[in-house]
Amino acid sequence: MENYLLVEYGLGADPSAAGDIYSYGIVVLEMMTAKRPTDPMFQEGLNLHTYVKTALPDEVAQIVDPRLLEDDGYAANVLRNRRQAVAWMNCVLRLMEIGVACSMESPQDRMSLKDATVELLKVKDVLIKGMNSNLMVEFNACGHLDCQVQSNT
Repeated sequence: MENYLLVEYGLGADPSAAGDIYSYGIVVLEMMTAKRPTDPMFQEGLNLHTYVKTALPDEVAQIVDPRLLEDDGYAANVLRNRRQAVAWMNCVLRLMEIGVACSMESPQDRMSLKDATVELLKVKDVLIKGMNSNLMVEFNACGHLDCQVQSNT
């Protein structure tokens, strides 16, 4: 699984939705970590997927792109209190989990496009509505994002 090259493509398989979801997962991981699959740190079996997967869930703050945690821009506008800061980090965590689930080595182990879309829309809803509300984010027993947005009005 070097860089963007899929194992199944190396074996002569035609492009597929499973291949597309793999590439999408890698792009999500790149955006969340600011690391490229070609980064020199990825050697001897370590790749972007395993780098993120081994850090989840407890070490997200150590691998996330620091710009996502800066005191200016979107994050600062959303993070008005501790509850919102926790919700923000849970959304960051969920995005990384989606990226990992989409970039599994085996096509049958990858998250489906439909499931990825549902999960991403939940995260988007929380982030957009969270600008003017109190975020309450939890994960249900299946590890899916359960979001409740309570209006300030």
